[in-house]
Amino acid sequence: MQVKLYITPKDKMPTGMTQLEQDIEAKLEEMRVASGGKIQHTTVHLEAANVLAGPDTEDEDAEEGDEAKAIEKRMLDKGVKPFSAQAISQDQVTSKWVYSSLGVGYRDKKEEIIPQIIPDNLQELEYRLVNTIYKLTMDKPPVVALVAPKEAVTIPPQMRQLYEQMGQPIPSSDDPYVYLEQVLRYEKYDVQRVDLTEDSPLPEEYDTLVVVNPRSLNERQRWEINRAVVSGKSVVLAVQQYEWDYRVERDRVSLNKRDESPEIDPLLEEYGLGVSKDILMDTNSLALQTSGGGLDALLGMGQMVDAPTHVLVSNENMDKDTSITSRLDTIFYLWGTAVELNKEELAKHGLEAKTIMSTTDEAWAVPADAPLTSASLEPPASGGEKFPLMVLVQGQFPDAYKGEPRPAWPVEPPRPGAPPRPPKTDEAEAAPISPGPAKLVLLGCSEMFRKNFLRQGNLDLFLNCVDAVTLGDDIINVRGRKPIDRAIAMPSSGKRNFWKVINYGLGTLAITVTGVTTLLLRRRARNAYTMAYARRNGA
Repeated sequence: MQVKLYITPKDKMPTGMTQLEQDIEAKLEEMRVASGGKIQHTTVHLEAANVLAGPDTEDEDAEEGDEAKAIEKRMLDKGVKPFSAQAISQDQVTSKWVYSSLGVGYRDKKEEIIPQIIPDNLQELEYRLVNTIYKLTMDKPPVVALVAPKEAVTIPPQMRQLYEQMGQPIPSSDDPYVYLEQVLRYEKYDVQRVDLTEDSPLPEEYDTLVVVNPRSLNERQRWEINRAVVSGKSVVLAVQQYEWDYRVERDRVSLNKRDESPEIDPLLEEYGLGVSKDILMDTNSLALQTSGGGLDALLGMGQMVDAPTHVLVSNENMDKDTSITSRLDTIFYLWGTAVELNKEELAKHGLEAKTIMSTTDEAWAVPADAPLTSASLEPPASGGEKFPLMVLVQGQFPDAYKGEPRPAWPVEPPRPGAPPRPPKTDEAEAAPISPGPAKLVLLGCSEMFRKNFLRQGNLDLFLNCVDAVTLGDDIINVRGRKPIDRAIAMPSSGKRNFWKVINYGLGTLAITVTGVTTLLLRRRARNAYTMAYARRNGA
């Protein structure tokens, strides 16, 4: 494996990046030693000024035959591009164009570029390099079938005119999960985005099926998911039972629940699993900022809503022995619900289910059909309990449709003005299922993967899930070496009062006891001295 470091010379780097070349080379040397010499690295110095030069300068350079500048011009075609970095010079802060990228080459394959290595992301270099090397050495990239809904958008007439004046296409839909697709492609996966419909079915060959926020699944769609998991495909399933709309009205915020209706439980129940419909709440939660739109949204103004449905999962409530959750930051489990486990049904099918993420032991649930009042948002007097949020299930899954014909795709209603479509038939026989052990990751929340709420911890969780069921644990263990946020869960009121007494009272008490003891000792010594003096003088 040939690794090339394309970087600006040290003397032309900004002050905060002068040691970057040394740090990167040290890491590459460590990997060379660890690999037994199978990874070789070299350094190529480039200067952005040569690439950013004007046409006249470029002609002069060509006439002079400046080899260095010609090399840097060719680097642009390979994807090695300079980027802007902050530089402090004398009495001002300016921007400076620099190079800092890695090129990874293997045999006759195209060189892969790891761009923009800076001090802030240097701790991720080992994972980024190992991940790139691992994917390059594979015969073909793993295929991930991603099923995630897109949403229709309503464009006001004024915005339509603005789009037309700018010559831009008018968007007809919004993709709330676009970052998931992008990050998987960045991680060198072959992503096939499908709708899981007759017009957009699953690809013939794929390694992992990722279903995020399924909505109103029909019988045929459940059959496709069942076929995947029974045949040994890895499946990641993130289910959202409902979402909440926050409407700001003067000085109050009204909460309105909107059901997502995933309709996945009929299939999960066959395996001994389920996703609860009860509203989940936890004392360990995070506040969200809401706005009434218009100027408030533009200026980032609004009201903070601190509801217990904004569950924040800390690292101490994640399984330390599972690679997916062993070294994760806090997870924002927004509007999610608990995962249900039927241990008898799981044991019947020989499935091994492991809870790898859960709430604190002070969580509680409110029935979905119960009216939501202010009292419902408070912890119950009898105390809370711990709910599973994420499970990893492994084994040979039972065929929920064994002995039944393959369901046909439902007949869709014709569009307005379009001729009626003939009824659909599904005469082709489905290929027999070749059973095989599979891995299923089930979460009771998908809202945390939307682009509006995709925190770093949530993104790492998604990547860990896909990597674990597709590639194994080795890649995840490398990613997990970076520092994590070890925030603790919100303590109970009793614990908070206890530590308040310790912090405020114990110190004061210690000072008081020390002062009183010192006073008594001094008084005792003074009295002893007075009595001894009196005896010596015959008083």
